[in-house]
Amino acid sequence: MKKAFNANDQTLTLIQKAALAPSSHNTQPWIFRVSNTIIGLLADRTRALPVNDPDDRELTISCGCALMNLRIAAAGFGYCPQVETLPDSKEPDLLARVTITRASDSPVPEEALLGFIEKRRTYRKRFVSRDVDSVTVGHLVEAARTEGAWLRPLSTEEARQQAARLVAEGDAIQWANPSWRRELAAWMHPRRRGDGLTVPALAAPVSQLVVRTFDMGGGVGAKDRQLAESSPLLAVLGTDSDSERD
Repeated sequence: MKKAFNANDQTLTLIQKAALAPSSHNTQPWIFRVSNTIIGLLADRTRALPVNDPDDRELTISCGCALMNLRIAAAGFGYCPQVETLPDSKEPDLLARVTITRASDSPVPEEALLGFIEKRRTYRKRFVSRDVDSVTVGHLVEAARTEGAWLRPLSTEEARQQAARLVAEGDAIQWANPSWRRELAAWMHPRRRGDGLTVPALAAPVSQLVVRTFDMGGGVGAKDRQLAESSPLLAVLGTDSDSERD
């Protein structure tokens, strides 16, 4: 029999794992509230991106990534997390409440992912030119379905090129906006800050000035379009509400 969850001993470890989740501009827009065996996940609106993300959609997705990490960490340490999303209509910033209970004897599927939390990286360079096999793609599609989402691989060249054009168009629109560039520059920090987009300490002032001053959308868009067109797999991840809105 596995032991009961000890809040004092293990809550901090779980939260540390959760906080390694990806977030928009690496803003890390979450707060964790602990009470005995319950961990509350709240949106930190002080870390919102009003220009890049005016509806806090990306902020909510970022918090969802932290919630996923929290679930994985709890399962990986042998516990069974029970998740309630949006549990209190009077507290809209409370996005989820996670209760950590004694684990059952049967394995929790998420526990196999624990070892990958610290290996995850945002990779912005070209991927190896190697086809992704259909079995792996099927696993990805099924994993999205299990979480209540959908993943649609772009299998035709026309679809891939259309997606690449949209990426380049989005880059151009964002970079043409001086307010967006200022917001981006404000989140460019030396590594010692821990959050934001990491740049070398000595280069940070120059990098921020360049980003604030110059519209580099054309160059960034061309690079991102090339990366998209040459990627071994392009796919769109979303939910039914995304489909309804579009």
